[in-house]
Amino acid sequence: LLWVPARWPVSILEVGSFMLALAWVVKLSWSGQRLRLSPVLAPFVFIVIWGTLQLALHWTVAPPETARALLNWAAYLAIVFAALQTFDDPEQLERFLRWLLVFGFTLCLVSTLQTFTSPAKVFWYFPIQNPVFLMGPFPNHAHYAALMELVLPLALLPALNNPAKR
Repeated sequence: LLWVPARWPVSILEVGSFMLALAWVVKLSWSGQRLRLSPVLAPFVFIVIWGTLQLALHWTVAPPETARALLNWAAYLAIVFAALQTFDDPEQLERFLRWLLVFGFTLCLVSTLQTFTSPAKVFWYFPIQNPVFLMGPFPNHAHYAALMELVLPLALLPALNNPAKR
């Protein structure tokens, strides 16, 4: 939602991710199950600790920017933590990846259509100032390409793993 010139969309994502992680902690502690941790969390934890140290010890040149970045990274940590708890079951993970592939394919079709029919608006509705090459909800076409690069293996790997589908 970088095309919205306000902080509220990011704040909604951050608050939602914190609430989701908290809900998982409460659920697992009440049910007596243990938290699923992974080394994948380590870089996120390190970055959150480092940002907190920078703010606490006044090691930052721009404290408001550091605080915003710290909130972003804490939200990323909460999202990865919630994903580890949610997708412990391989069947759930497979179903999620299949839906992610459907979402990526749909976004690809809609983005291509929108790019050639309304090049200065996101989803034909939200105007963008100084659009260079708008693709779907991304004001920067490189971000769109990065998402498609992440979704593409979801389509290729099943075909490569199954000799009958080659």
